[in-house]
Amino acid sequence: LGSEKKPFGGSYVGICAEPDEPMTNLVEVLEKGIEIGTVMKGDTLEELAAASGMTASILMRNVERYNAMCDRKHDEDFGKPDDEMTKKIETGPFYAAWSTPVPHDTLTGLRTNAHRQVLTVMGEPIPGLYAAGECAGGMHTHGLGKVQTAGYIAGLYAATEN
Repeated sequence: LGSEKKPFGGSYVGICAEPDEPMTNLVEVLEKGIEIGTVMKGDTLEELAAASGMTASILMRNVERYNAMCDRKHDEDFGKPDDEMTKKIETGPFYAAWSTPVPHDTLTGLRTNAHRQVLTVMGEPIPGLYAAGECAGGMHTHGLGKVQTAGYIAGLYAATEN
């Protein structure tokens, strides 16, 4: 969201406000990141920019653009589903996390549904069988974010299965 590139091809990626979703230990994880220097925090976007080395004017412009897209319920930049364009970036604290991209693609593998259940050739879920990461097909897994999220989703649904 800012313009600053860091050594070894990494950059600061993403910001988030306090969570209201099921990840109950997010603040603890972010605070640990602050301790080890991989996460920066600011009560305002300007403070976050200063703490992380981002250019404040670029960060502010991008947040304003994202919030306007939330108002329109349409992501013109990344194609986020319209029904997910509901949370503006407005209230701190705000965080920036250090990330070094690790390009990686998986274009083949097991076919899964949104719950990460493995599907038969007829498209029916196979009870008790879940897949995430490189064994799940079609993920375009640039870095670990998608595979970790898919694993988290698979675990949530597997834990509730009888």
